[in-house]
Amino acid sequence: KDILPQLLGILKVIHQQYVAAVGGPSASEQSLVLRGMLKILKLFKDLVAFHPWSFSMREVIAPILEYLYVNITSTLEQQNGNGNQAQQVAGNSLFVEDICTLSMSVLQCITRSSSYRSCLSKGEADTVKRQLVEGAQQLLRDFFLKERLDAMICAIISHHMTLKQGDLEKWQVSPEEFHHENDLGNFHETLRSESEKLLCSFLENFKEETVSTMMKLINQIQSMPQAGIQFSQLLLKESLYNAMCLAAYDLHG
Repeated sequence: KDILPQLLGILKVIHQQYVAAVGGPSASEQSLVLRGMLKILKLFKDLVAFHPWSFSMREVIAPILEYLYVNITSTLEQQNGNGNQAQQVAGNSLFVEDICTLSMSVLQCITRSSSYRSCLSKGEADTVKRQLVEGAQQLLRDFFLKERLDAMICAIISHHMTLKQGDLEKWQVSPEEFHHENDLGNFHETLRSESEKLLCSFLENFKEETVSTMMKLINQIQSMPQAGIQFSQLLLKESLYNAMCLAAYDLHG
C-alpha cells in the first residue's frame, strides 16, 4: 500500500528522464535504466499473479492502471502539441517500445486474473472474499470506461499493430520466418503480438465497446479515397484487416 505507489512514482520520473535522454551519448547507461524500468513492471505483473488482493487496493491499482494506459496510448507518431499533455515530455511522446509491450502484458494479466473475475454465489459465506472480489471488480469497471477503451483500441490498431520498416524488411527477406515470429502462439513477446493478445482480451471482456470502436475504424478506412492512397494508409488497412480476423466471430455475431 505504501511501497508500490512510491515505486510507481520513481518509475514515472525515470521513464520521463529516459525518454528525454534517448539518443544521448550514454547508450549503455540507458540500456541499464530500461532494464530497471522493465523489472519494476514485471514486479507489478508478478503481484497480480501471486498477490492479487494486495495489488487490488485502490491506492495501488488505480495509479498503476493510469500509467499503463498512458504507455499504451502513447505512440511514436505523436507530434509536438498533439495528444494528451500527460503523454508529452519535452515535446516528445512517452512511447518506449519495450515499456509499451510489457504494459500490455501487465494489463492482460489484470483483465484475465481469475481472482478478479471470480463469480460469487448469492450464498457466499466468506464475506471477506466477497468484499475483495466486489471491490476489485468495481475498480476495474471505474477504469475501463468506453473513452479509455476507445483510445487504447485505436492506438493498438492504428499504431502498434501496423507493420514497421523492420517488419517489412524481414517479410521481404524471409516471409516464413516473419510469419512464425508474428504468430499469435509465439511465446516471444513483441509489440505486435502483445497488441493482438490485448485486443483479444478486450474482445473477451468488453465485446460491445471493442466491436463498436473497430466498426468506427472500418468506416474510416472505407471512406478513404482509393485514388492516390498513401503507403501508410495501406499499412493501416493491413492492421485493421488483421484485427478483423481476430474478431471475426464477434463481428459475425
